Amino acid sequence: MTGESIPSKKIIQQFSEDTPLADRENMVYLGTVVAKGKATAVVTAIGQKTELGHVATMVKETDDNATPLQKQINSFGKILGLILIAINILIFVVRGLKISILKINPFSNKFLLLSIGLGLIMLLIAIYTPFFNKVLHTVPLGIKEWFVLGCYAILSIVVYESGKKLFIAKNSQNRLKSNNAFNHNAGF
Repeated sequence: MTGESIPSKKIIQQFSEDTPLADRENMVYLGTVVAKGKATAVVTAIGQKTELGHVATMVKETDDNATPLQKQINSFGKILGLILIAINILIFVVRGLKISILKINPFSNKFLLLSIGLGLIMLLIAIYTPFFNKVLHTVPLGIKEWFVLGCYAILSIVVYESGKKLFIAKNSQNRLKSNNAFNHNAGF
């Protein structure tokens, strides 16, 4: 029980209950191998109440605390993910200011289609492969969750396009007002 590599002698003397496990020279435990001699023993506990059962319970109840390296990798991954999302949003906004995303043919850019396809495949592998579920701590999504994600994506496009139209309309009104003021002051 305490991991000796050589046989230890056992004695008949009685010890108090608070004697440390390694000092209980009068006890034998599950898995003890008798090297020499013979004895009669009394069973004091069975199952989870044995010392080996206590060890098994403690091992089962241990928390899966992340190591410092895992915490740093998680933190770096989150920061990198946020940076990539910000870059994608910036590219999306800059391109979207020139032309409505609803007017762009999504099949005209083969590289975009390839990246979306590969991204979707990697996402599905990460979500639905049991190995990656354990490694990445992911849970497979149900139809309900996919529906909610789809609605959120459509809503975000509608909000973005509506906001852009309001922004363009407001800017064109301001330009028109400033042009009229310039023309009035210049005497046109």
